[in-house]
Amino acid sequence: MLAIRLSADSIVNIGWPIGVALIVGSWCLTGLYVRRANGEFDALTAQILAGANP
Repeated sequence: MLAIRLSADSIVNIGWPIGVALIVGSWCLTGLYVRRANGEFDALTAQILAGANP
């Protein structure tokens, strides 16, 4: 299925745009996670550690 050409005279098959979308999407999701982990999750961790120490 990934070998289907985008058009009759195209040299690009449908697998190339799907592959590019997967790579770009994984970079975007990684960036989103890092941004959230450095902000929200670090604050939650600090709160947990502050509550754990008597």
